[in-house]
Amino acid sequence: MKSNNDNTCCSLILLEIGLAAFDEKDNLIISKKFDNAIGSYRLIKNGEVPQEIQQILGKINHYDCILVNDNSILSYLSHAGFNAKMMSQDKVQKIQSEKATLIVKSGLADN
Repeated sequence: MKSNNDNTCCSLILLEIGLAAFDEKDNLIISKKFDNAIGSYRLIKNGEVPQEIQQILGKINHYDCILVNDNSILSYLSHAGFNAKMMSQDKVQKIQSEKATLIVKSGLADN
């Protein structure tokens, strides 16, 4: 059985330059900048999986559910057997409005 993370969800956020995962308290779990931002972002949008997502999944696979901000990520995770759910529209809009801050908080870019 799962230990400390029973019934917990994390968030996996797709940004144009990478992916970031946060726990329920918005603490960064892991982030991964795309090696080729345009190419990797397009792969995801076309339903394919860049290597960066595999690296992140190894760190968040023990969570009961993964909340995502993108339908392509949702589809991939669901097909891969993860309990993935789309974030609320309010949360997605908040991510969009705070994108620059989020990119810095996740360590994908400098301040």
